Amino acid sequence: MAQRYATVAEVRAVLGPGFDDPVVTDAQIQSAIDDQVCFIGLAWWGTCASVASKYAAAHCIALSPAGQQAQGGGQAGLESGNANGPASRSWAISPASADDSWWASTWWGLKFLELRKAKRGTGVLILGATARTARPS
Repeated sequence: MAQRYATVAEVRAVLGPGFDDPVVTDAQIQSAIDDQVCFIGLAWWGTCASVASKYAAAHCIALSPAGQQAQGGGQAGLESGNANGPASRSWAISPASADDSWWASTWWGLKFLELRKAKRGTGVLILGATARTARPS
């Protein structure tokens, strides 16, 4: 499988019908995919890049103004209120932060974090003694 970013169709497949055009356009999704060159390096992600970028783009779309208006866009943000009568919830939009809480604010972001954690576990093991690990003579 080639190293590549997700396609618009792949992102639409995970977002669901509530985010269909005209609420979220193909151009908005493509823009979210294009922005990922800053944080998803194809060399590091390898064949997992398309899956990671699919969830990252879906997360960014869900937190966008258009995504917040989409049916199902309420999944974005942390729940800030709930009514006991007719099913009613309100959601707060979390600003981006240096830690992973911004990613954890949507289901798609959580999937991205899971993939990133799994990918980190596939690092390279360097064997051999160094000045810090060598036994004293």
